[in-house]
Amino acid sequence: MVRCLSILACILCMIAPASAAPTRAPLRVGCYYFPGWYSADRWAPILEYGGREPVLGWYRDDLPAVQDWHIRQATQHGVSFWVFDWYYDHRTDTVLEHNAALDKGFLNASLNRKMDFAVMWCNEEAGEPDYTEDQMLRLARTLGDRYFRRPNHLRVGGRNVLVISRPDRLIQRFGAAGTRALLRKMGDAVLPYGGLYAVCIQNPTAPILTQMRQAGFDACTLYCYSSHGMRPGETSAPYARILPEVEPLWRRAAAGRELPIIPAVSPGWDSRAWYGDAGLARTDATPERFGAMCRALKQTVDPSLGLALVGTWNEFGEGSYLEPTLARGCSMLDALQRAFFPAAPPHRFLAPAPAQRAALQHPDIPAHLEEQIARQQGNLVINPGFEREWGWLTFASTPAEFVTDVAHSGRRSLKLTRTMGGAKSQALAPGVPWPFRANNLVKLDCGRTHRVSAWVRGHAQITAALYGADGRWLGRYQPVTEGGQAGSWTKLEATITIDDPQAAAFDFEVVPQDDVIHVDDVGVWRVANGAR
Repeated sequence: MVRCLSILACILCMIAPASAAPTRAPLRVGCYYFPGWYSADRWAPILEYGGREPVLGWYRDDLPAVQDWHIRQATQHGVSFWVFDWYYDHRTDTVLEHNAALDKGFLNASLNRKMDFAVMWCNEEAGEPDYTEDQMLRLARTLGDRYFRRPNHLRVGGRNVLVISRPDRLIQRFGAAGTRALLRKMGDAVLPYGGLYAVCIQNPTAPILTQMRQAGFDACTLYCYSSHGMRPGETSAPYARILPEVEPLWRRAAAGRELPIIPAVSPGWDSRAWYGDAGLARTDATPERFGAMCRALKQTVDPSLGLALVGTWNEFGEGSYLEPTLARGCSMLDALQRAFFPAAPPHRFLAPAPAQRAALQHPDIPAHLEEQIARQQGNLVINPGFEREWGWLTFASTPAEFVTDVAHSGRRSLKLTRTMGGAKSQALAPGVPWPFRANNLVKLDCGRTHRVSAWVRGHAQITAALYGADGRWLGRYQPVTEGGQAGSWTKLEATITIDDPQAAAFDFEVVPQDDVIHVDDVGVWRVANGAR
């Protein structure tokens, strides 16, 4: 009898693997998180465009309290992980200021263990990719030391998820076989933290998925659907055109053998807040249509991964956001929850009290600056008396220091030390091509004369850096004037005519010649032709 039972057990062991159901992971929905609200000027185009004010107000995303609110709002609707846009200078191993929402905010939030996270390396820098293997291994180690070591980092099969925005740049630099070898080495570099699960952002057609598999990627996903279903030449199209185009891609990819996919949905797109009339817009992105997209996507989720993504939580400039706003409340989040988790219980609307809301926000947004300039009697410099919190940076691109113990007029002045190097008027909303907004760079026509002045306490040099039409510094300066003395206020003033044909704008820069100086009441005025 014992021998018969033993034989039966062996038979059961042999047949069990063939008859067992495949492992099905629980469904998890994540959101891309845009860490773009680290300074007040970033909100200016959004405020000016209108209709997109978050329930939290014009918040600072580097505050742990803001991250706690976002975690509460997201998790009660079933969103259980973030994928932070992550910015990195591969040449210097520098983690850039955009990442403050993750590094200063989320990682210090009291509720961060309730939310898993990963990063999307936004390797979208200009120019030909010049990555080296050493730089990429250093990138992997930086990710491991900063993020992969944390227990709530998103993992698949124990390996750490890294989403790569431009996989084509790696393939262009190293080739498919070289990228495969590189990703393996990057995984080996972070083995103490579990290894690497590399996810590429690409359109999930069969040929592309095959190419990405050959290049060593573990899965494929997408970010948003800004142009899917748009006809040539269109800048605006109905949101409803997206689903008929992308649902067949999801289904074919899910049924194929090329590469696993993490399907992604988009709650909408309207980038005119960033780009004006040049922005793309999807019209009629209603909660009902978004819910229909979520239900269709749910059927294509890889059962072994159980992962779906939404792009994005809070990209208000691109008009792709789930985060609750004053205009539409939680309607998009509610539609997501009904589609993915229909049995979920009802929940209350989460919003801070007025005093809490004030503590989450930037105190002053530099919006509608044309109105300010119109009141300045021709002065083209924004915040010329340093009475507000924005518009000026040190040469190291850190916030300028304003003080109240010394002032030529008003309440405050700009304090500079020799170690700072100097201060400059700030290109507000850096990197955002918003041609219709006022900026703290003075636009110029070649050969036009301007009068420049400043009150200084101490010895200082005034100069102007020249910028091209694309907003980039041209690498050269226009001297203006210098002078002043310690202990008393002196007015420095001069006229300049800039004849550089490539210069489209200039800034206002102050360089201290003493250990400590103060600056106040600066200005730039256009001079009529022939006048001085």
